Amino acid sequence: MADQEHVDRLQWGVEPWNNWRRQHSETRPDLSGANLSDAYLVEADLIRANLSDVKLNDAKLSGASLNHADLSGANLSGARLSQANLNEANLSDAKLSGASLFDASLFRAILSRADLNYALLIDANLAEADLRGAILSRADLSTLQPHFLNSSLKTLKKGKKASTPSSPCGILSGVIGF
Repeated sequence: MADQEHVDRLQWGVEPWNNWRRQHSETRPDLSGANLSDAYLVEADLIRANLSDVKLNDAKLSGASLNHADLSGANLSGARLSQANLNEANLSDAKLSGASLFDASLFRAILSRADLNYALLIDANLAEADLRGAILSRADLSTLQPHFLNSSLKTLKKGKKASTPSSPCGILSGVIGF
């Protein structure tokens, strides 16, 4: 359950939130389960935040710092995460369908069983990301740099064809530019 003080502080706006984070850098914000749908969180400092099961559908998170954040089970459908930093974030079981992750950094992010249907991953950094069981149907990976995907695809493919929903490695049919 979210810490209501943290939710209230975030709702005051990004600038006051980021100032509070600088003054309380040792605090790990707990926003778990909060409804932050349609929130304007552009360039927000959410490093190490507990955002598990949070509702962030259609939220504006461009340029946000989400390093080491726990977003497991979060609903980020339709969220704008362009140029967001999600390095080593836990996005397992997250809903990211239709999310824009243009030029986002997901280095070593955990995306196991994440729903990335129709997600825009153009120029995203997926180096060493865990994509096991991720659903990537119709995701746009068209300009992803091959070296960013090499290690991620090793964990995804493991020599198996991932073209049916029953595949343990995820759904890859219809992925654009794959």
